[in-house]
Amino acid sequence: MMLKPDRPMSAEVQSIHGITNQMVSDKPFFLQVAKVIAKFLEGRHVVAYNADFDIALLMHMFQKYNEPAPKFAGASCAMDQYSAWVGTPSAKKDGPKWQKLPNLSGLPSHDAFSDCLSTLKVMQKMAGLFDEVTQDANLIDIDF
Repeated sequence: MMLKPDRPMSAEVQSIHGITNQMVSDKPFFLQVAKVIAKFLEGRHVVAYNADFDIALLMHMFQKYNEPAPKFAGASCAMDQYSAWVGTPSAKKDGPKWQKLPNLSGLPSHDAFSDCLSTLKVMQKMAGLFDEVTQDANLIDIDF
């Protein structure tokens, strides 16, 4: 689900995530869906890719609009787990290098739905339940 920001996005912001002002022109504002989001997340364990950023932004939005924020049962960062699983050492910090979310959904990347699918596929990959080679082979359509 995309949301309409309370002010137009700058060209720089649009270039970062590929979402344009036109794409969100008919979308709801956060305040219009805040109660639904809170009800859905209340008491659940939340898994997000780059969870520190996403959860901080979400809590900021609840606070900004003076809406009660959900209380999570817990939270996990799929990026931290995937980065450790990949195991590439970081030259800048102690521990593994952060890994960009690979687009494993087969959909345009960096929209909420495709990022959720890609995060799920990353978790399945770490559990040995997803094979990118087979996935890619299944996407090839040859018509003779």
